[in-house]
Amino acid sequence: MGICPRARALGPLAGQLPDRPLVGRGFAEDVSGAMAVSEGVMVPELTVTADGLHWHPVGADLASSPDFLVAEGAVPLEQGKRLVIERFLELRQADGTLPAPFACAV
Repeated sequence: MGICPRARALGPLAGQLPDRPLVGRGFAEDVSGAMAVSEGVMVPELTVTADGLHWHPVGADLASSPDFLVAEGAVPLEQGKRLVIERFLELRQADGTLPAPFACAV
């Protein structure tokens, strides 16, 4: 029995299960209909794996998602958080969703 029939069998509880879209990551050959994800469209969710720190759990595999790698190897979480914030701000600055810094006279 697949996941959908099992969820329907739960009745009212089925609505409490997270409904996540299929994303085009990993090693699947056919990703038609899957959502294309990148750090530019994903809110960062710092993820720790044996490879290092990643932008989001969706891309937390170095082999299939090297673009989501924030820092390779053993990195302190404080440093990883700083790197993610810097990268997020750079992306928002580049796409125009973050205003340019304004030098105030105060």
